[in-house]
Amino acid sequence: MPKHPEYEIKCVSDLIAMLRAETSASETTWFRGHSDILWELEPSINRQGYTDVFGSGIRLYKKFVQNSVKLISNPPREEYEWLFFMQHYGIPTHLMDWSESPLIGLFFAVDDVSKHNVDGALYIMEPTVFNDQAGHTIIGQKDIFAFGIDDETDSYLLTKINATNKQAKQPPMAVIGSKNSARIQAQEGVFIAHHRDLKWMENNFNASNWGWRHRIPANAKANIFEELQYLMMDYFTVYPQLDNLARKIKESTK
Repeated sequence: MPKHPEYEIKCVSDLIAMLRAETSASETTWFRGHSDILWELEPSINRQGYTDVFGSGIRLYKKFVQNSVKLISNPPREEYEWLFFMQHYGIPTHLMDWSESPLIGLFFAVDDVSKHNVDGALYIMEPTVFNDQAGHTIIGQKDIFAFGIDDETDSYLLTKINATNKQAKQPPMAVIGSKNSARIQAQEGVFIAHHRDLKWMENNFNASNWGWRHRIPANAKANIFEELQYLMMDYFTVYPQLDNLARKIKESTK
């Protein structure tokens, strides 16, 4: 069974009640929102129908680096930084977005109006417990692995995974890294880096002691989205770019 039983979040105050009851300041907690509760816990690269997932990932990586350098004022130097950029601009990768902010998680569960007719989900996890259960333990520390700092993360780089035997599967790893874009910073972005076992989270979730989820009823989504606007959680807050600023200004002057 997941760490806590599932119940419904129908408003922001329900979220606060959940946080008080199920989380603590002594344990790091991450959040992820799904517009559709039937969506599985898997990285975006695994939802594209590629027959060779990591070979396709390498091609996407090369194309993105080739064509984006002139569009970025301070281009990344490290592979993981490029992967962060790719992930946050919609290129499918083996990384899965999570957030340190419960409001960001809730926002992504309700922001898609086309999905207001189906239940959504807010997933919650404790990354240090996750890493421990997956066999990734920083000895003597209750800490999170960091790309560019901890050597253990090197084997989760796209190029390293692609070079390994396809049968050499490792569990995913909860990782942090430099927040190298305004979008990652705004979304308090953190990641689950997958190896070749792209279904590990989904397959182990129900028996885990690291994660749980709550249902967002379809008929509560519009109300929650409105409440989030009062808390300044809008498209410009989550996606801080000029087109969303213009959208916010236009809507506020109606």
